[in-house]
Amino acid sequence: MTRYFFDVNAKSSLQYDYSGRSLAGIDEAHRLAELIAIDLACTQGERTRGYEVEVRDSAGKLFLSVPVHSAELTTA
Repeated sequence: MTRYFFDVNAKSSLQYDYSGRSLAGIDEAHRLAELIAIDLACTQGERTRGYEVEVRDSAGKLFLSVPVHSAELTTA
């Protein structure tokens, strides 16, 4: 199990995930990042335009980022 952190890059600021999640691998982390991105799009609406969910390890290494799309695209 590896601990992954899911930070939200809002372009003008970065919201850090200080807790992280222990997951089996990067594929599981990618799926969780996609779920977080969908949740942000649905709950925060247009305010999330240009946001990304960044997946890092405990050393701060960036593995991937998932863009937050508008809720209209998410529910289509």
